[in-house]
Amino acid sequence: MNMTANDLDLLGRFSREHSEDAFTELVNQHMNLVYSAALRQVRSPQLAEEVCQAVFTQLARNAPKLAPDTILTAWLYQVTRHAAIDVMRSEARRQAREQIAFEMSDMNETSANWTQIEPLLDEAMQSLDQTDRAAILLRYFENKSLREVGEALGASEDAAQKRVRRAVERLREFFLQHKIKVGATSLAALVSTNAVQAAPLGLAAIVATSAMAACVSASTVVTITKAMAMTTLQKAIIAVVVTGAIGPGLYQAAVSHRLRQQVQILTQEHQAAQDQTRQQLERERDNAKAALAALASEEFARKNSPNEVLKLRGEVGRLRQENDQLGSSNALSNATATPEARKILRETQKLGMSMIYKGFTQQGKLTPDQSDKLNRHRGKAQRCLFARRHTLLFSHRASTISGANSHRRAGSGAEQ
Repeated sequence: MNMTANDLDLLGRFSREHSEDAFTELVNQHMNLVYSAALRQVRSPQLAEEVCQAVFTQLARNAPKLAPDTILTAWLYQVTRHAAIDVMRSEARRQAREQIAFEMSDMNETSANWTQIEPLLDEAMQSLDQTDRAAILLRYFENKSLREVGEALGASEDAAQKRVRRAVERLREFFLQHKIKVGATSLAALVSTNAVQAAPLGLAAIVATSAMAACVSASTVVTITKAMAMTTLQKAIIAVVVTGAIGPGLYQAAVSHRLRQQVQILTQEHQAAQDQTRQQLERERDNAKAALAALASEEFARKNSPNEVLKLRGEVGRLRQENDQLGSSNALSNATATPEARKILRETQKLGMSMIYKGFTQQGKLTPDQSDKLNRHRGKAQRCLFARRHTLLFSHRASTISGANSHRRAGSGAEQ
């Protein structure tokens, strides 16, 4: 099939001469076809006019490229179909942008209302019937499109839109009854924006694990109960199936429990090792402080009392000499400790005294008895004097040694 002679001639004139009259004639011949096809698809006279403009603009651009066997009517109809689809998409995007802009503007004006709506939202949702509540949940809680809402409710897209609008209006009336004034568009925007908040991170994994564990336990109990009434063969078959079904879950649960125990044990051991190390370091620190204090005290004593040490050393030497002298006196005492030694000592003293005082007895013309008696008294007095002197000397030496020992111990303590 080829293009009609009239269409071919007009296109040729337009392509060669850019004849405006020829192109106007083509438009007049096919305008009704193009407009009617566009109107059926876009459902709007204004949009149908836009489609006609787009179709004939493409005809003007592609006229030289059309083959001689092209059927212009069919070509225009197909181009009209594509142009209508493009216009509808463009219009849908424009309307969506305008709706979003309007909702955002309205939401910004009434954003403070969410604090009033939030406490009553679930009560308001409960006041709706089941279908309207499902429509609101799908549209604004899960952000489904109207087509998806219609499919879920078993209705068309237009019916879903009407139901959602009616449900929003009922919610608005509920809030008005509670003295909260809010527009339907603002209410829908607020619910869509704030109704669903992000759950804490990791909560989904924890809940899923717990639910699966509970499900596995419940299914195990049911399976065991039913198995009690089955034959041996059925029990064996079901045991294999149940083991294959719950085995991986039980194994994973056991592994998870064992790993948690190992982590807990390792944590406790690490904590105990840290505590032991800290206590050891504290003890070493205390010992180091004590040693440093002792060294400081010893150094201070050494610097401040060098003369005292020398004095104590001289006192010790003097006491040693006196101790040697005291030792010789002790030897004399030991020599007179026995009666025979004392008798010999008295005889010796008596003889000595008679020789010393011989001239005195002759001068005094004493008789031999009187001389003996005088010698005895003098010997006794001399022995008493010697004993007293010996006692005093011993007491003095003992007190001196005791004081020296006290000074020496005091000096040793200061040096430490």
